[in-house]
Amino acid sequence: MNRPYTPRRIVMDIIDVSVKIILIGNLMLPFLKIGLSTIFTGR
Repeated sequence: MNRPYTPRRIVMDIIDVSVKIILIGNLMLPFLKIGLSTIFTGR
């Protein structure tokens, strides 16, 4: 119980990081689409 990393904690860390990446990706997708469309239509 005193070990710093148990398998459950490692799995929870991986899930937490993946959820953050998915949330940030969903927030950035509209801006990426707008940026790509403006680049392609602007030139």
